[in-house]
Amino acid sequence: MSSDRAPKKLDDHARELAKQRVLRVFREGGDWKLAAIHNDLSYATARRVVVESDTEPKQRGGVRSSCVKMTFELMAKLEEYLDEDCRATLTDMCDGC
Repeated sequence: MSSDRAPKKLDDHARELAKQRVLRVFREGGDWKLAAIHNDLSYATARRVVVESDTEPKQRGGVRSSCVKMTFELMAKLEEYLDEDCRATLTDMCDGC
């Protein structure tokens, strides 16, 4: 069985180059849809490249500020209350707020 196609890595590389060309045309103010057609990219792929070009990569790992239930300031205040009276309960600490 003879192989007329290039190896997958070369195909992937050519596809990435086509995406970069479409993005360059978009940034220069040209018709990115026409560039996608000439570079043999689907409309959906070209649109995704254009839309995602200005977005920053999503943050990986760590805690997002929207998920934090207790801020550092609140923790510091609780430690301050415990330093004053180590036997204080949460109810006592809430009354001190």
